[in-house]
Amino acid sequence: NKLKNLSNESFYAFCLVGLSVSVFISSKCGYYPIMDTFALSPNPKIILGLMATYIILMLPYFFAGLVIGGSFMRFPDITAKIYFFNLIGSGLGCLFFIVSIGQIGASHLVTITSLLSIAPLLYINLHKLQYRRAILIWVTSLVLVLAFPEDSIFHNILPEKHKQFWTVFQEDTEVEYTKWNPISR
Repeated sequence: NKLKNLSNESFYAFCLVGLSVSVFISSKCGYYPIMDTFALSPNPKIILGLMATYIILMLPYFFAGLVIGGSFMRFPDITAKIYFFNLIGSGLGCLFFIVSIGQIGASHLVTITSLLSIAPLLYINLHKLQYRRAILIWVTSLVLVLAFPEDSIFHNILPEKHKQFWTVFQEDTEVEYTKWNPISR
């Protein structure tokens, strides 16, 4: 109910900042609570880790749904237009992913997605928002993250321990070639 009473600017700032932060955080931390999916058992520690993983990975979908659902509630007269542009944006996002993942890699693509999800705040008159300094610090941080190369330790996306690719990270081996494509690494 509190979200319903927010001004449009505050509501979208909350949703878009939440989306941006959750996209970035879930991509970096989503697999930490349970790193060994083959160890699933009735052990409470494993069950809590699995629940934490699902919650972390669900947050971007929650905030994205909140933006769309909130837009439907706030502007019921133009619901069809909102839905149309939502579908167009989703399609363009899929095309952007397919075209760009091979060139920039998955980790940079997640950071760019996090940046793009906060970009509409610039349209919402950032000077009106009370947390603009925090938002600008977040955007600056994301831009700095993009400066690191895809193969840096900061962007490293580790596979699960039971996958063959994990051995590359455990032995004294040197990766000669690795590249992302729309299906895999």
